[in-house]
Amino acid sequence: MHLLVLFCLVGSAACGNPLAPLFEQNPVEYEGRRLLRIEGHLPAWLSGDLVRVGPGLLGYGDRTVNNVCDGLAKVHQWSIRNGTVRYTGKMLRSSAYNETLRTGRFRAAMTIGEMTPGPTVKEKFTIMTAGVDYNDNDNIAIWDIDGNEPIVTSEAPIFSRVHPDTLAYTGRVGCEMYGCSFLSWYDKPLFSASHFAKHPSRGTSFNYIFSLSLFPGIKSKYTYLEQIPDKASPQGFTVRKVAEVPVDKGNYRLLHQFGTTERYIVAPRFNWVMNIKSPFRLCDDLEYLHEQPFYVDVIEIATGIVRTFTFARAEKGVHTMNTYERLTPEGDVEVVLDVPVLSNGSDPHIGDQCLFDILLIPYLTGEADHMYKMLQRTITLRRFVMNLGTGQVRIEDFPGLPRDTVLDFPYINPNFLGREYCYGYLQNWDLKTAHMSLIKYDVCRRTYHMWYDAIRSAAEPIYAPRPGATEEDDGVILAPVFNTATNSTELVVWDARDMSVVAVYASPNVPITVHGLWFERD
Repeated sequence: MHLLVLFCLVGSAACGNPLAPLFEQNPVEYEGRRLLRIEGHLPAWLSGDLVRVGPGLLGYGDRTVNNVCDGLAKVHQWSIRNGTVRYTGKMLRSSAYNETLRTGRFRAAMTIGEMTPGPTVKEKFTIMTAGVDYNDNDNIAIWDIDGNEPIVTSEAPIFSRVHPDTLAYTGRVGCEMYGCSFLSWYDKPLFSASHFAKHPSRGTSFNYIFSLSLFPGIKSKYTYLEQIPDKASPQGFTVRKVAEVPVDKGNYRLLHQFGTTERYIVAPRFNWVMNIKSPFRLCDDLEYLHEQPFYVDVIEIATGIVRTFTFARAEKGVHTMNTYERLTPEGDVEVVLDVPVLSNGSDPHIGDQCLFDILLIPYLTGEADHMYKMLQRTITLRRFVMNLGTGQVRIEDFPGLPRDTVLDFPYINPNFLGREYCYGYLQNWDLKTAHMSLIKYDVCRRTYHMWYDAIRSAAEPIYAPRPGATEEDDGVILAPVFNTATNSTELVVWDARDMSVVAVYASPNVPITVHGLWFERD
């Protein structure tokens, strides 16, 4: 999840918590507000929308939540046309949002952090019996299934649609249309990936549904699905079942993101396990298995055949940078997975805190001591290689990266997803200074460029390729940044080749956002 918010080491008197505005709720809405250029000039070819999502409301009435992921969703869009930038920000009109406004109280649902006051007995009964469609507060990621309309996702097998121009809420795709129709009567759908994966040539999307088996003797499973754009379909796409991956009890691992190659789905099952103990708070269910191996499922898209590769040591990762396949000199197919992971995933203290406790607002604002000891570990970029011919696996660490940093939120040129590539763009949080910079890492030469600005800290870097470009890094990076000197949000555009700043625009203040996507527009 989003580490952008941790620039300021909690408890540092010199810092003075300059990023506090990022964690204040901001439901104020804008539509088409023209932004003032501060410096530089946009490339003439750049035309499209940067769409991001994050919390807009962290409390309503007498009830509050204390984790970024539990806030009611707000969608943001920076639209670029003919050298002009306009900003639109809208609260997502989900049933969770509408009921909150109707009742005058933040609607109770399963949360990651604490809800105060907690759910009433009646609300607990609703949460337990309402099914997966109930919690439609999609506030984690943005995706594009049909080539036009942004969808807003969370870790549940449902998603929301918003209008590509106004961000107005246009409806929800529930579990049945998502793919739950492929499940059996005894399968209880629980979670999916916030991030869909795009096929490198067909333009289709992939996700999974994890379902808990309610029938003794039948295993719970991941059901992998392909979403195929279809203008004739009422929801704009049809769904094909690709494969099922059954798993043993006690090994229900949370997959936040996975990748595809031309022929395979590549799904890393990191060592965070769902124990399914509480329907009210996700962190009560999560456990880190530091003594267990790390698994990668390689699923043939055409046949649904699943091969599971085992890596002996535990791995703590969340986001996938890229996956691709290649031939060895001996003619074997190798599948490659590149992902930021903790340098030592077998550390027994990793599970002392929940995976998502890093986004607890009291930690981020300095109201409580931050779990800094948990973060005194370097996150590195690691390559996992699986040989489909021999069945052998190996691990490669990329050298030369900064030490004592949290490296995450990887992004690459979307035209190279699922293919051999060289360049990855990542956030880099320095544990000593608590500042967030950006890194362009060259996995071919194993070198990097860094963008650093002492008063600016950047969100996840989103890549926009130049139309018709043949070079992998012929494009720009876009992200909102927080300027601590002016206490304000800016939209910054970088040259993807050398990470130099191309243009900066003043933006209305935007609270913390989690993930985003670039939509190319004419």
